[in-house]
Amino acid sequence: MIRVSSLSGGYGGRMIVEDVSFTAGKGEFVGILGPNGSGKTTLMKLLTGMLSPSKGEALVAGRPVGGYKPRELAKIMAVLPQHTEQAFTFTVKETVSFGRYPYQKGLFRQMDQHDEDIVREAMEMTGIDRYAQQSVRNLSGGERQRVFLAQALAQQPEVLCLDEPTTFLDLKYQKDLLDTVKRLTRERGLTVISIFHDLNAAGQYCDQLLMMKDGRAFPKQTPDQALKKETIEDIYGITVSAVAQQSSPKPLIAFMPEAQEEREPVNVPFASLINKSGNTVTLHTERPFRMLSTASDGPGFSWSRRLSGSAAAGLICRTFDSVTIAVTAQHTVWVLISGRLSEQGFVRLLTAAAEARMQALSGRQAKGDIVICALQTGEAMDVPHAERAVRRGTAACVKAAEEGGIQR
Repeated sequence: MIRVSSLSGGYGGRMIVEDVSFTAGKGEFVGILGPNGSGKTTLMKLLTGMLSPSKGEALVAGRPVGGYKPRELAKIMAVLPQHTEQAFTFTVKETVSFGRYPYQKGLFRQMDQHDEDIVREAMEMTGIDRYAQQSVRNLSGGERQRVFLAQALAQQPEVLCLDEPTTFLDLKYQKDLLDTVKRLTRERGLTVISIFHDLNAAGQYCDQLLMMKDGRAFPKQTPDQALKKETIEDIYGITVSAVAQQSSPKPLIAFMPEAQEEREPVNVPFASLINKSGNTVTLHTERPFRMLSTASDGPGFSWSRRLSGSAAAGLICRTFDSVTIAVTAQHTVWVLISGRLSEQGFVRLLTAAAEARMQALSGRQAKGDIVICALQTGEAMDVPHAERAVRRGTAACVKAAEEGGIQR
């Protein structure tokens, strides 16, 4: 539907967008990302014919966008700006009906039944049909944005261009609007080009991402390829973390505050905080700890203040060289550390605990999980030293649990 080749343009002789090329096919949702001043809005104006290119071309349905008459282009392409002011007290239905203007003929340009049906369908698709006779000015910002999305859909476009459509919307309205747009790409084959500031929203909804920096575009990529930590840090000039999701290859991006690490160690008396009540053992701390778990319902890294598990037949809890280890009769192992661990350190201690438990059980399979917890304060732990303590402590606690253990 859209083919952009070596597109360049700007204002007053100043080039803002330079040599951008990409395509967007039928039913494809393409997000444009980049910092302020990277050329996103200028590129959108070049794509929609609001700005003439200095070089290259943007083809829509095989024709240069500048070669269409306004009403011709409006039948193929609709544009939803970041926010639209409504100066007059038109009703919702009247506002949506303006989307049928390119199709109306004659001196008075009145709508026929076909137009009425399309307007009603557009309102139903965007969930605003119940507001049909209300003034647009009486609606909330999120509801109003859906009205203008319905107006754009009433044009029955093949291409929909969005300029930061979720700015100023709360989370529910953001999700509602993006869910509607995404559904239309699947059900109607609508091609969508949208500018985003929210990296995570773009990553979750877009099929492809076009990353921009200083007026130039990186090659179009899928979200899992484009939203790499190194790429984001290069484009935006900030430190971020990329968090993998269990249900999707698309990462979640979080920016990191200026480093103010706690270098003073915080000693938490883990052993005294472990409580057994009935058949359940719990640990609750005031400070959150990072943990790596083998649990099938939540493996991987996470943060928490609480651990819980089954301890029907008792619990062993001992401290070995500042590493606290708790083992239940079901051979669940908690390794509790007040210091700071790297991700590699977490993995090494998890492996050490698993191997020590296996040896203590003479190769028998254990039912319980292994959890490594660290407060991430103070200096980095001496991992080899901690690893030796974990091996020795896990083996001793598992053997004690096998021998009957200590009831707590």
